[in-house]
Amino acid sequence: MCDSHKSKEHCKCRGKKGDRGAKGKRGHQGKMGQPGPQGPAGPPGPGCMEPLPIATQIVYVNKAGNDASADGSECHPFLTVTAAMASIVDASPTKRYEISIGPGTYSEPFIHLKANVQLVGASTLLTRLDIPFDINDPSWNGNLNVDNRAGFADLALLTGPLDFDFRANTFTPSTGRLFFVSVNISPTPVFTGNSTFLSQINIRDCQLFGGYTQNGANVYMFASYVGGVPLPLSQPTITINSIVPYDTQVHLIGGGTDGDVIVNAPPGTVPIDPFDLLSFAIKGNLIINGTNARPRATVDSIPVRARVIGSALIERLNDANGLGYTPSNLGDWVAPPPTTVQEALDRIAAQIGPVIP
Repeated sequence: MCDSHKSKEHCKCRGKKGDRGAKGKRGHQGKMGQPGPQGPAGPPGPGCMEPLPIATQIVYVNKAGNDASADGSECHPFLTVTAAMASIVDASPTKRYEISIGPGTYSEPFIHLKANVQLVGASTLLTRLDIPFDINDPSWNGNLNVDNRAGFADLALLTGPLDFDFRANTFTPSTGRLFFVSVNISPTPVFTGNSTFLSQINIRDCQLFGGYTQNGANVYMFASYVGGVPLPLSQPTITINSIVPYDTQVHLIGGGTDGDVIVNAPPGTVPIDPFDLLSFAIKGNLIINGTNARPRATVDSIPVRARVIGSALIERLNDANGLGYTPSNLGDWVAPPPTTVQEALDRIAAQIGPVIP
């Protein structure tokens, strides 16, 4: 509308304000510009932060380790079992350690196994220790109230001597228990004990290619096999010696041996009692020297009588006497005479002929 003071010509030229026109189409997007310069790098992350072995009580060893820079953690393992063992200084019955050993063959000098330390491998095929061991270390002490334990699991022991003497002269008489669980042992380990209460050896699910020797002490062997060497002249032997003044106990339960079991229990020694052969098959001879052994044997343990040598009385369980047969008159039999009751019955039946109904 025109103001009254303006001329009519002015009002005619201006006219009314029109409506806004429609929005036009959007144009094409332009090209992206060049990226700007990269900002400065941030601080490094924390990396591997697992607890140290003093907290986890696991010390790692593998072929990627470095003894010079290792702390025994999973991220910084040792290269050698020797260095790992030396790093453990506070093991006790209330703080036992595991040395976890990766695959490979570890060839090292003599190692003194510390009390309350267990060496655990990847498996008997993968972790192979070409290392002699003993327990001549001050961590094994003579305090009767200390429950020291140590040993090996899931690995192979390739080299001797393996001399585990609880009467080691360097330190006070040792006490405790040794464990071997799923271990292949090539040399012949020797276990020597103070008494059956103080010195105990526990062998489970193992293969002992060279047998073992026991001087006193208390040995439990479960579901283990002694043998595996193909040469007849190399058959393994289990040797059990009763020693003065200590007592000796033997528990062979399950499994068996390709070789002989030799027991030396002369007069003047403490009788070997108990001496249990429970479902432990002896393929060779059971040789008992002396009368201070009191073995108890199940029917599936002892060999036939021709291969039991010695005068010690065997407490035969499950009618083990029926396994053996000795003819009172050898002239009644065509050579060779039968050695078992079953063989004698079969030969008698063959002489009689078939039964015709």
